[in-house]
Amino acid sequence: MGSGRTRSISSRYLIFSILMFIAFSLILLSPFYPLLRMGPFFVVVTLVYSVSMSVLFSFLAWLFVERIVVRRIRKMITDTERFIREKRVSEDGSYDELAELRNSIYRMGRKLMDSLEEQNKLLNTMDLLFLAFSHDVRTPLSIVKNLIHELKNEDDPEKRSTILRDILGELEYIERIAGQLLKFGKMKSGMEKLNCEWFNPVELLNDILAKHRWRNRVDLKVEYEGEPEINADPVKIMEVMVNLIENAVKYSKGRIEITVEMNENKFRFEISSVGNRLPENIERRIFGKFETFDGSERSFGLGMYISKEYVKMHGGKIWYRYKDGNNVFGFEIPVLQEG
Repeated sequence: MGSGRTRSISSRYLIFSILMFIAFSLILLSPFYPLLRMGPFFVVVTLVYSVSMSVLFSFLAWLFVERIVVRRIRKMITDTERFIREKRVSEDGSYDELAELRNSIYRMGRKLMDSLEEQNKLLNTMDLLFLAFSHDVRTPLSIVKNLIHELKNEDDPEKRSTILRDILGELEYIERIAGQLLKFGKMKSGMEKLNCEWFNPVELLNDILAKHRWRNRVDLKVEYEGEPEINADPVKIMEVMVNLIENAVKYSKGRIEITVEMNENKFRFEISSVGNRLPENIERRIFGKFETFDGSERSFGLGMYISKEYVKMHGGKIWYRYKDGNNVFGFEIPVLQEG
């Protein structure tokens, strides 16, 4: 394809050279018009001179165009085609209009390819997300369906209460993974924003512990005097706290200790639980998308990823470490959000 285009360019410049030859002939011949009336000898000499000089000047003009313009355009076409195939071009040390045009085409092509790659990654992620969602929802829906059949045939009030509690648990699980899906989609589309306000993070944490059944397993230690106040998004900070606490409860059978520290600049939350250290391959992927620690089918694998993204939105950091026989998860954010 590229060779056909450059042949077409070369043929156009060949026509240009012929026209230049005619023009040069007329220009060079014009001063000798009086000699043409002096006899055949002068006519022949004049024509030979003008044709020779025209050929010379036309060749020089064609050579200039071929070397300076056509080769540069041919290189530009070759580099563009190579960029489409391999996403790379060769370096060009020249700095003129053609070089600037070539570089502009390269930059536009690179932006287009990057945009297409990003769109493909997003589509692949969304496909994986919907597959995981449909898989995770199918099991609790089947359980709810069977429980409803049991409920219809059950007359014992205590057993009916147990069945209803189980149904509620399954529906809460579906609601939770649907919420995670919505949050993930908003993050990927850039729609997730912070809604910051001043609030007491210790009061928020006490409210979380009071509403969950695992509150009796948690020891809360606050290392701050006075009334702690931070400027952050309380909904997102609550989500991070709940994810870290649920994770600790799920993978520890003993007591769980939460430590809250704060100074003028930073708010720090850590949760520690006794247990075996996580394998190295899990440590590296612990805050990734669709990652579960034990292969559980009851986990969507987005909780820790969402927590990491929420902490990053606050300009903070999140971590996992193993210390003195304890798995420790924590995060730290600035007390005051900028902007």
